[in-house]
Amino acid sequence: MSALLFMAAFGFSLLHGEIDPVEIHVPSGADLHAMRDQVRTLNTTMTNDIVVYLADGTYVLTNTLEFTSQDSATGGHRIIWRNEPGTRPCISGGQVITGWIEQGGDIVTAPVPAGSRFRQLYVNGLKAERAEYLNGIGNWARVQYDAANKRCYMTQPYATSKGITTGSSWATNTNVEINLGETFRTHQLKLKSITTDFTNTYLNIAEPAATFLGSDFGNNGSGVYYPYDIYFENALEFVTDPGEWYLSEAGNTVYYKLNAGETVASISAVAPVLQHLVRIDGANDLQFFGLCFEHSTWLEPSDNGLVSYQNLCSGDANVPIPAAIDIRNSRNIQFERNIIRYTGGTGIMAWDESVLYLSLLGNCFYETAAAALQLGNDDKRNTTVITSGLYQPSVCENSFVRCGMQYSTTAVFGTYPYQLAFRHNTISTNNGMALNIGWGSNNTKDLIYRPLVEYNKFDSCAQEATDAAVYHTRNPVYGSCVSRNWFNNSVKVVSGRIRGRYSNTFNDPKFGNIYHDNDAQHNNFVGNLHTGFSLNGFAGRLDGLFIGLAPGEPNYIVDCDSADDTNMVMALAGSTAAYADMRGYALSGSPGGSLDPSPHRYAAFLVDDRDPQRTDERGNITKLTYTGTWIETGSGGTDQAGGGYLDTYTSATANGAKAALTFTGTGTAIFGPKSAEQGQVEVRIDGVLVQTLNLQGSGLFQQVWYQTCGLVCGQHQVELTKISGTKLSVDGFIVFQ
Repeated sequence: MSALLFMAAFGFSLLHGEIDPVEIHVPSGADLHAMRDQVRTLNTTMTNDIVVYLADGTYVLTNTLEFTSQDSATGGHRIIWRNEPGTRPCISGGQVITGWIEQGGDIVTAPVPAGSRFRQLYVNGLKAERAEYLNGIGNWARVQYDAANKRCYMTQPYATSKGITTGSSWATNTNVEINLGETFRTHQLKLKSITTDFTNTYLNIAEPAATFLGSDFGNNGSGVYYPYDIYFENALEFVTDPGEWYLSEAGNTVYYKLNAGETVASISAVAPVLQHLVRIDGANDLQFFGLCFEHSTWLEPSDNGLVSYQNLCSGDANVPIPAAIDIRNSRNIQFERNIIRYTGGTGIMAWDESVLYLSLLGNCFYETAAAALQLGNDDKRNTTVITSGLYQPSVCENSFVRCGMQYSTTAVFGTYPYQLAFRHNTISTNNGMALNIGWGSNNTKDLIYRPLVEYNKFDSCAQEATDAAVYHTRNPVYGSCVSRNWFNNSVKVVSGRIRGRYSNTFNDPKFGNIYHDNDAQHNNFVGNLHTGFSLNGFAGRLDGLFIGLAPGEPNYIVDCDSADDTNMVMALAGSTAAYADMRGYALSGSPGGSLDPSPHRYAAFLVDDRDPQRTDERGNITKLTYTGTWIETGSGGTDQAGGGYLDTYTSATANGAKAALTFTGTGTAIFGPKSAEQGQVEVRIDGVLVQTLNLQGSGLFQQVWYQTCGLVCGQHQVELTKISGTKLSVDGFIVFQ
């Protein structure tokens, strides 16, 4: 099809010549690969943005939609893939299953194409339960581990009481999986066989998972392995409860037990068959707005079993669970007001491969089998070239709901993001940890640098994990700031399922809302709020009530200590009004509505009082200058690491002394101490006096003195002038982009 014919067929228009965006309107169900290829004919000499409008309905992908350097915008413009105003376009990797037939006992069946394989099924818009046996409080089977033979076992009478025998109809079904939860992880082990010696019953585990499990299974240091609770999945015999399903790969048939009120005629079923929906590799300046990405699969557990490492695959801890949306070697990619749901693996994966200025703004991640978001892949140890990694990612205003539920992985899992901004997000209802940054590093040279985690709401998180936390780090992260977050309803081990050595058997959950693991150092935890915290009778190993610490590590910690602070955090934590509606679109509705994409990233980064001038890759200058007599001092303080950010201040005693930050962005925040020696200071933005501050206080550190947002995106200057007090001590700034 020629370009001109394509423009007419797909509603292409050039509005008012070259000064307005090129608009392309795509009918429902059209081939998005063909659409992408036509955009490639238009983007080499762009004079304005190209906007691709997708119509209401579902665009089914039969292979991954890939964006490469050929799909980049040029001339400083953007290519925007978005919804037609008021509609909900869905990009799906699923196949619709039809032809349901009643089999009796509320069991219905439908044929699937030969070779079909999937691990999730969605019926009438909701996730159905894969057929299970012995799952639920009081039903699990408790096993010991036989390291020499790489198998689990229980006494023969106990196994018989649970219906686990060599004569079980499913005992030789090698598609059956053992679900075993260990501390903060869930393993999917393929059952090789069930054997007995009349003393014990053995669950023999198929390779390679058997070897991977044996190398990591917890013991008490003397070779005694701890007990674990298990249940079984994936046999036709297990389809006993309403809403359960089973796929017979040999018979090319899917079985489903109807829920109350469902009939054959009312079933609308989708099975995910595509692992990656979208791959972005080498593309620049793309935006995705108001779309729904759904129905991806991941078959590794079905093929080889899964021994998981938070959100990393068995056997090689450098390999993350694959994502529906895969991003690498790309710059200025933005996802805004999208739904990412029903993924068989991870939702979005941003690799540690030169992903620069990624922006995830106001999206809703819902019902992901593994992590909603993977930031990095643990391959940047000892790397010093910052732009070779994940540079200045911005994750703001997103909702993460029921993420990491199938594999109990962390909802947002980060290895080495450089200057991550994680602000005003809501993470709710997940079994594993909510946010994990700096996993697996004990080296300050790794590309984990100054993450800013503020004004987030963590609600009902990490409820089925031990040796864990809602927020977890194990890095010597020099300069993280985790401030004014709301940790709510952290109730440990709701079900009571035994999770190995950190269980109610050993009375040691090793848990806190915030947990510093291994060599975590120089973390700043300021003004966080903790409500509804409970260890459910566990003793725990905590320094303080909410913070888990390895002894002696320098970290600054101070929680909300006044009603005003509490009210402020409750009011500001989580999504702001502009994106508070997104969670409501998880199941239906138009997430983009009739809105337009944001023109900037909503990113942020920290500037210390000692930072030199710097120029980023886009040429933006950040420069901190002092006028008058200033001296560099330690911050003092009474806690483990001193009171100031990075334990430093820059101070002046003479009135009229000035400190000025030149930055490019949309706003800034200034923070520092409030004390008896501090006095008044004038704040000017671009030379205009905006406020006179009184910095008097009683030993308060890392307090936000002043904050402004909403400036026109560009270069600005904020200037402080000392006008009274014994000393003005400047701690640092936050720049908003």
